[in-house]
Amino acid sequence: MNSRWLVLLLLPFLAHALVVSTVVWQEDPVTLGWLDHAVLGLTFAWLGILAVILRRGKSPAKLLLASWSVLLAVLACEGAVRLLYPEPPPGLPWPPIAISAPAADTMKGVSGRIDFTVNSFGVRGPEVDLDDMDLRILCVGGSTTQCRYVTDAASWPWKLQDELAPRLGRRVFVGNAGKPGHMTAEHDRLLQDYALAPRFDWVIALCGINDANVSVAGNHDRRLTHPELDIVTPPHVAAPWYAYYRGLGIVRLLRALERRIRSDSLVQDDAGEWYRDARRQRRDALARQTLTAPPDNLPDMLDDYRQDLRNLIATCRRLELKLVLLTQPTRFEADLPPEVAETFIVQHHEGAYTPDAYAKIMRAFNETLLEVAEDEGVPAIDLANMLPKDGTVFYDECHFNISGCAQVAAILVEFFEEREGQPAAGVSRPRGGGEVREEPAE
Repeated sequence: MNSRWLVLLLLPFLAHALVVSTVVWQEDPVTLGWLDHAVLGLTFAWLGILAVILRRGKSPAKLLLASWSVLLAVLACEGAVRLLYPEPPPGLPWPPIAISAPAADTMKGVSGRIDFTVNSFGVRGPEVDLDDMDLRILCVGGSTTQCRYVTDAASWPWKLQDELAPRLGRRVFVGNAGKPGHMTAEHDRLLQDYALAPRFDWVIALCGINDANVSVAGNHDRRLTHPELDIVTPPHVAAPWYAYYRGLGIVRLLRALERRIRSDSLVQDDAGEWYRDARRQRRDALARQTLTAPPDNLPDMLDDYRQDLRNLIATCRRLELKLVLLTQPTRFEADLPPEVAETFIVQHHEGAYTPDAYAKIMRAFNETLLEVAEDEGVPAIDLANMLPKDGTVFYDECHFNISGCAQVAAILVEFFEEREGQPAAGVSRPRGGGEVREEPAE
């Protein structure tokens, strides 16, 4: 057999193996997705065919021709995709998409059709020209910011935009970059990686619930160093396990086509039916172990949260973005009626906390946010003490229904009307009775 043929045959495989093994060496443990399994399966299948050919003493010429033909075809397709379907700006929070579905009956205070629209620059909101806007506000947070199951115009960021513009007499855009499950450190990463972030004037950060969830689960440090790969968009930072083929334009196109076929690939399902199963899982977790007191290492968790908040503030200052922090409202409290507690979904592997215990955890996280805001001279709105803990705000333990979004938007409208309409300093109290801590006037 001609050794040169064998070298030409093995060259692509050896290059692939070298690059992938270098990445795998850095990751412990290696997290494989469907794409990794597919590439691994094809590689072993190709090696198997080669082994059979060599064992039978036959010429690998046909395999060589087929392999290089496929490789060249893939390269040609990749070039065409990159030309016709260019990569979006770096760090888009979401891929552009518009989907609609009728709301399920699993969420009190949410009804009608749920429209979920992400514009061309990757945030939930209408299409606008940022240069034409007089005031640009970017919202970061988790699912309580994203408001996945509240239709576009009723979600609190969108409603803030629509109500603030006539109050100020200016063109206002509020972009919603909320991502379910993200904690404060990931909001910080999003701002650092999102190429359009510096074009905004303000950042609203609703923090706390995911920081508490991640910390209670013991995953804070791992999330900092090994951010989970997003199933829809590339990770905000270059994770150790980021094989070269994940960044191919062909893969990006296939995922875009998948989203059009299966619109539920964004989060759970479009209607919110998944809540039935999530609530059952919490009941099962409570049956395994009912946790009645905050964890002993709560002070350490708060230290991590404190540092993450300071990092977020530092990033906003570096990007010359004005920041307002919001405490996380929840419905956690002692002596909740069973029919209310049964709407909750938060749970952990070893069990689940009672509403009273989680109320104490969230109170500690919210107080930490207010302390950091005061130390750093950053305005903070204490939403947690401004909103009622009832069904007029929430459909579970923390997610806002339509009425809740309207109440959040009303508080923020007053804040921005005061800040953007005329200079203000000191402490003010918007309707609702809670406190807004302002940065000192210069």
